[in-house]
Amino acid sequence: MNKYNYLEEIANDIVCWMDKDGDPFDLSQFEDRDEAAEFLDNKLWAEDSITGNGPYGYADEYLSEEYLCHNLDLAFEACDCFDVDYPLLRDHYRENNLARYLDCTIRCYLLGAAIDKALEEYEDYGFKYKGEKNENLSCGSL
Repeated sequence: MNKYNYLEEIANDIVCWMDKDGDPFDLSQFEDRDEAAEFLDNKLWAEDSITGNGPYGYADEYLSEEYLCHNLDLAFEACDCFDVDYPLLRDHYRENNLARYLDCTIRCYLLGAAIDKALEEYEDYGFKYKGEKNENLSCGSL
């Protein structure tokens, strides 16, 4: 099994979310990348299709286990960042949703970096922030 690249996959999910319904995300409504990133962080934190931190989760327990394979170091890093303690992990294990919980924790932990990567991709396609001249781009150019 290949190692699941969380950062790449989350960034791809964000780009897909930003281009949903064939309508590209409008960077011109923001002054700069920091403002756009803050907006996206607030919007996507509880978005199931990005972090799984909503009511339905990103993936089921089995698929989450596959994603975690070869990524336990990242799971520990994310748990340390959010001060996740052993009793909480034990409770999720008993409820048969530990892998989903860890998968969501990693996705939330990497959200900021993935947003930066997604915004960089949009910028590379020529989308500009407020005050910058936008090229004539359409959704099909992404």
